[in-house]
Amino acid sequence: MACRWLQLILGSYWIISVSALIVNEYYHTSPIAQSRLIFDLLSKYHESVPPTHEGPVQVEIGFTMSFFDFLDEGHQQACIHMWSSRAWTDPRLRWDPAKYNDTDNILLDIDQIWIPDIELYNGATSLNTVKASAVIQHTGKISYVPSFQINFICDMDLSYFPYDTQTCSLKMGSWHYHSETLNLSLSSAKPDLSHFKRINDFTLLEVKQQRNLRTYPCCQEEYIDVTYSFILKRQSSAYSAKLVLPSVLAGFLVLGTFLVPNTSCERLTLCIVLFLCIVHLLTYLHDIIPTSGESILGCYLAFALFLDFFAIILAIISYNLQRSTRAMQELRGEMENDVDGENELKIRKPPNRKKGFMRFFDFGCFILFAVTFIIGLAVILGRRG
Repeated sequence: MACRWLQLILGSYWIISVSALIVNEYYHTSPIAQSRLIFDLLSKYHESVPPTHEGPVQVEIGFTMSFFDFLDEGHQQACIHMWSSRAWTDPRLRWDPAKYNDTDNILLDIDQIWIPDIELYNGATSLNTVKASAVIQHTGKISYVPSFQINFICDMDLSYFPYDTQTCSLKMGSWHYHSETLNLSLSSAKPDLSHFKRINDFTLLEVKQQRNLRTYPCCQEEYIDVTYSFILKRQSSAYSAKLVLPSVLAGFLVLGTFLVPNTSCERLTLCIVLFLCIVHLLTYLHDIIPTSGESILGCYLAFALFLDFFAIILAIISYNLQRSTRAMQELRGEMENDVDGENELKIRKPPNRKKGFMRFFDFGCFILFAVTFIIGLAVILGRRG
């Protein structure tokens, strides 16, 4: 009887031990350990409170660019796709991996933890962010790499279009927290451009990054921002052939109209054709960049159009003078052929002074327009330089 009771006691102890072992093993498996870990970390955690337990939150920001979606010269805007890595430490999210089945990192949704409010200062529209999770190490270090589609203001100087180099700046920083709460620092690694794709007519030459400490009129505290500058160079070979070369030739042909003989109306026709060509080039330039009046090429075409207008007026004057000279010559010819009886009345034809005057007038206009053309180009280039 006693042996039976001993067997029952030993059997119950063995069942309890095995059950405890099974429960303990199940309790410490990775999914259960992570669930316990997340519950323990977030039970007394508040996501709206910054982790300033050890001073200002040190946030390291990095940059990886994918491609430019568009670059709009007319509206001075650009759209870019990029990844922005952020790393900081939150002491409230530290744990001992040995207590949680050697779990040394977990993934948490960004809505569950505090994240720095990095905003775009010069954005044209709201910041479109592809939602991503944050990786938390057992040391409390957090890594967050969101993907952005950003429309931002790009102040472009089109003075030297189409041989221009543009610099578009992307300014990011905290919207609420000043430098005593959040300290932004640049990543030691240079911006990653391995995924960059060429956009339209521009080639990316370089990306510069700079950390700035500024004081704004609204507040006494200093705020930190990070500025990325994209240096883009336009590929001008196509514009040289279809825009720059015709514009330069049209301007020089305006001077060449005074070398055309004024014995017919070909000069006036050439001036009118050049006027229409220059107007067409100005319209084409305006379609490419609506602010074409601010470029050297636009000013050059406007100046050539102005000279061609006066060339048309001078061609009309020259043509009218030439017609009056022809009428006088025809009248003199009729008088020379008029014979009265046996006595021939011969009229001595005076030298044609108007013809020599017209040649001198054309040469003087050519010299005057050439000097005006050179001075005008020097003024345009001087103002833009």
